[in-house]
Amino acid sequence: ATTALVCVVLMGSTRLLLRGQVTHGDADYLYKVEGAQPIIEEEAGSAHNLQFRRSPNQRVVEFYDPACGACQSFRWNYIEIAKKVRSTKPDVEFYAVSCAVHPNVCKEYGRTTVPKIFAFPTGGSEEGMKQVEKG
Repeated sequence: ATTALVCVVLMGSTRLLLRGQVTHGDADYLYKVEGAQPIIEEEAGSAHNLQFRRSPNQRVVEFYDPACGACQSFRWNYIEIAKKVRSTKPDVEFYAVSCAVHPNVCKEYGRTTVPKIFAFPTGGSEEGMKQVEKG
């Protein structure tokens, strides 16, 4: 039997394995914390299978960088907004997409600055989505 040697190199908060496999730690996410519900944090996986893309419900999606100070400051506001909206409209879903984990998805939505928030209509389509302006 042959034993494979796997060397782990720490690069920021992402661990890169020599076999080409990238794994992500909790530092790559802002909403994997106690009290972050009802935010649904999109975890590592196929960009095409992200929950916010498959949901037929109205949804709000925040694209963020976990190292961004503005994103870190906005986190608790986003959670409170989600709680208030869901208290009267429980079918509206709130998602968070880490650009450290899903850089290509963030680029698709024009991520040049973060946090960036989009509202998607009912029906699972991206047609009719709107960027939520700051202010």
